[in-house]
Amino acid sequence: SETLEAEAHRELAALQGQGWDLGVADRARAEARVDAIYDNARAALYAAIDEAVIRDATTSALLVRTASASRDDYLSAPPSGERLRDDDARAVASLYPQRRPQVQLVISDGLNANAVNEQLRALLPGVRQTLGAAGHHVGERDVVIRNGRVRAGYDVGGRTGADVVVHLIGERPGTGLNTLSA
Repeated sequence: SETLEAEAHRELAALQGQGWDLGVADRARAEARVDAIYDNARAALYAAIDEAVIRDATTSALLVRTASASRDDYLSAPPSGERLRDDDARAVASLYPQRRPQVQLVISDGLNANAVNEQLRALLPGVRQTLGAAGHHVGERDVVIRNGRVRAGYDVGGRTGADVVVHLIGERPGTGLNTLSA
């Protein structure tokens, strides 16, 4: 019985170490965990995509911005993060004058640029390689959107004429984890 109890405590500690909020009976520890989640969320909401991450992960990036005037505008007026600024929209539309791509890769900070910073280097090169090996024509330029929401990726897809957009976007602050979605 002691062995099973000790094993259960080790498994619980391992899960808690991975961010799972299970079996937190100590009030001070529970409050500290909530504070840590809050701090992580606040940092995520105001983080920026690191230029070194973009240089390392992409073969060629086009950096664009949405209509959001600032990060605060992006957070308080969500529609401003759904469309590109006019000059950036024109730049995206002129990317492929000869042959439009089947697949356009888009990266946005979304609500959690820390997720992009933590995961893009490991993820993006493999996505590009796998799509190319499967015979898909992937756009030569990766579009990186500052203050971009999901619909900003749709805007890019429409302007490039791509059949498919793979939009990697930071999301869900407030979990204590930095999650990136496609």
